[in-house]
Amino acid sequence: MPILIDLIENDHVVQYTVTEPWSPSEILPAKAKSHEIFGAAAHTLHVLVDLRKATFNLSLINAAQQVIGGEHLPNSGEIVVVGIGKMLRMIATPILKVAAGSDPVSFFDSPHEALTYLRKLY
Repeated sequence: MPILIDLIENDHVVQYTVTEPWSPSEILPAKAKSHEIFGAAAHTLHVLVDLRKATFNLSLINAAQQVIGGEHLPNSGEIVVVGIGKMLRMIATPILKVAAGSDPVSFFDSPHEALTYLRKLY
């Protein structure tokens, strides 16, 4: 499945990894799994979206918006994204901020940088 969802960092971070090829039909199962994970959490969960192995395009951003967006997930914290170049971040930022609602969205160049940031939050 090209949209992988894993709990990492001692269950403090939900990692979404998108690889090629992925299809829109994977969005609903990913969203359902997200609701299950966040609903069962006893503490705040932060999100790491890894797009390094996916082709960045509007469909990918719309998919991310649908999986992490919509109704507010219980126990949700900050969202970090890796794998998007600095120029493309300008396009992605407003779309993901609308999807995430009040949850902050930050961009990093590597998963290591993103996790270093998230570790300061729990």
